[in-house]
Amino acid sequence: MTIGVYLARMLASKAHSLQRNEPVSRTNDRGVHAALPKRIAIAGAGIAGAWLYRMLTSQGRTVDLYETERPKTACGIHSCAWGVGPGFSPRIERAGLDHDRYIINRVNRVFFRGRNVPAEIFLIDKPALIRDLIEGSEVLRTPIPAHSYDRMLDCTGVARAYLPPAIGTDKVCTTVQYRMKIADAPDDQLHIRYGVFKGSWIFPLGNRTCHVGGGCLPDSGDNARAMLQRSGLLDADGQVNGHPGEHLCGCTSALRLTGPDESQPHTVPTSEYGCPIWGVGESIGTVSPFTGEGITNALACAALYLCHESDPWAYTAAVLDTFSWITRERKILDARAAGRWFTPFPLKALRQNGRRMGIRFGFWDALAILHEVARY
Repeated sequence: MTIGVYLARMLASKAHSLQRNEPVSRTNDRGVHAALPKRIAIAGAGIAGAWLYRMLTSQGRTVDLYETERPKTACGIHSCAWGVGPGFSPRIERAGLDHDRYIINRVNRVFFRGRNVPAEIFLIDKPALIRDLIEGSEVLRTPIPAHSYDRMLDCTGVARAYLPPAIGTDKVCTTVQYRMKIADAPDDQLHIRYGVFKGSWIFPLGNRTCHVGGGCLPDSGDNARAMLQRSGLLDADGQVNGHPGEHLCGCTSALRLTGPDESQPHTVPTSEYGCPIWGVGESIGTVSPFTGEGITNALACAALYLCHESDPWAYTAAVLDTFSWITRERKILDARAAGRWFTPFPLKALRQNGRRMGIRFGFWDALAILHEVARY
């Protein structure tokens, strides 16, 4: 156990001792009398919020789902490439849904500037999945009367709308993404360009459509659209990787690239809103800084919440432990941003972490990608 995890557990344990006024109670595995909320407000109707809504209501809890503002996008959700790794299917099956219903394309190769890397990545219909998770339930678009609830779950992603500011250096990447129709482009080629806290991508959605996007830090002196064009994935004439394309829709968004260690606190026992607040998903740093993958990680974090919702000490410890690899990724990029060259350790980390997304990096693949990160 690292010192950081130990201290986080100590702080969370102390915070837990203040949290005694929630109705239903249970004894956790450490024999400590802990409380379980009956009335819950979920802020954020994305993947984590919708999945938890389904799981908690199935237990007979009173749960209300809130979304402060409907994203102004054609699909009705925030910008996302819709790619997931192998961990996606078990979470969806656990919610009582057939994961195959949402898979719209399968990719077994990823191209990193000419390197062809084997992979197993699924492209999903994320809007349809969210709709089915909440099964037509009303999403409230009003201020949350937090004092009426035993707990609020902050699933607001990059907004982190209800938790206090993160303790670490928050890295938030601005993104731009377009859905394109490309008559002669292959549906089985996923392209990624990496940089230090920036990147660009083509995610094929099947039926000759794809998501083409890019992202970078707002203070980098760059902008996502210009960087996307410089990467060669989308040019000024609308050609996608050299193929003529038809623009279907586009949107901008943001992505938190801050790991869970620097995204603490994850839970707040007393808040200005009038009830305890627990963060889930991107709001507490579960997006991969390398790949930008967040859907599977958000579902994994939501599952951790269900395991530890009676114990904030255990929840914080589980989040830090489960997503410690994100912390390592962030440190690799921070080192390069500071001008330090890579050591052999990032090669191992990149290969291990790529497998979580379903990408099977070889040694030379990892070395080439880190070289690209250093110069992109």
